[in-house]
Amino acid sequence: MSESRSTKIIIALIGAAATIIGALIGALVESRVQVFTVCETNGVCELPTYQDFDLLHSDFELAGQIMQIAVSSTNDLLAAVSYDDEIELWRISTGDFVETLGHEGGYSTAFSRNGRYLATTSKDDVVRLWDIKDGRVNIRHTLDHAGERVVIVAFSQDGAALATGTTPLSSVADSPNVISVVRIWDVISGKELQRVQLTSPRQPDQFLADLEYLPDGRTFALTWFCEPDNRLQITLWNIQERKEFRNLSIDIESCAFPLFPMVLSPDGSLLAIATLLGETQIWDLEQQGRPQVIPQGTMALAFSPDATVLALADRNGDVRLWRRDSGEFIKILTSSGETITSLTFSPDGRFLAMGDANGLVRVFEQKVKPCN
Repeated sequence: MSESRSTKIIIALIGAAATIIGALIGALVESRVQVFTVCETNGVCELPTYQDFDLLHSDFELAGQIMQIAVSSTNDLLAAVSYDDEIELWRISTGDFVETLGHEGGYSTAFSRNGRYLATTSKDDVVRLWDIKDGRVNIRHTLDHAGERVVIVAFSQDGAALATGTTPLSSVADSPNVISVVRIWDVISGKELQRVQLTSPRQPDQFLADLEYLPDGRTFALTWFCEPDNRLQITLWNIQERKEFRNLSIDIESCAFPLFPMVLSPDGSLLAIATLLGETQIWDLEQQGRPQVIPQGTMALAFSPDATVLALADRNGDVRLWRRDSGEFIKILTSSGETITSLTFSPDGRFLAMGDANGLVRVFEQKVKPCN
């Protein structure tokens, strides 16, 4: 074998090795963004147990009841939307107020997992997409949804796309049976990539409850309506395939009280829903069996990023953490005593934030040593 050929082979092998190492490093970095790992006494990185949450801040206070909270560990920010129509940003590490975003009539908000972007919705029927750099927030795009109230937004895992879910006015819908319009947007260009109308003959009674961008790139939307016999009908939609994925029928006490906290797990495999029967059900959407039942009702729900733990907020303002594998409560976090109206984990699971009916936000942090 000639020297030049040997050299080329060696260079090729080095290049291939570099590619593999780069991919591994990229995967590790991405996993750290998605799941907060802890360092045990033996130096081994393990997933968190979620038993080590301690109160970090209790002085984030807004003027009205908290509608939604979003948390980003990456850029140390918390965004809160209140019923006084404001969207405020706070610094997690210090508890300092950062700014009120110029998007009046706030409705919902979400950070991208990589912490580079923030999306906000409001009663003005637009979504504002914000750049976050060096602690500063600036408008990147204004996404028009004329005639449609945007009720929920969700970023793709890599932050390259944004899904928006709306409640359309009859004047802009192609059919009187449209429940919701889900759009997929390119974050960089602000261009609309896909539009799907969810339709049902029961449209007047249906509501969009959740929207999740799954790790495999699929987008799932969750809608529900009540039957006269007090059964809750839930439909899970695959947006990319434009079809229903799963239907559930759940017994509830009464349809007269239109509050059924429900949430999809981050990977789309589980659905948690609180009924008025004093219990919370967890459905495995990939199986056809009966749900796991937690003997506690709740006012707000949140899955941990790895879906091993479900946080449930009771009427007394306490939040209980429940492990799926053992079926037991592992931690009780005491809040302000007011009804919890919003509950969320940070995408890496390091923080758990809760907002109450009086506009107070509390943040709990896992007091463990992270892996480096």
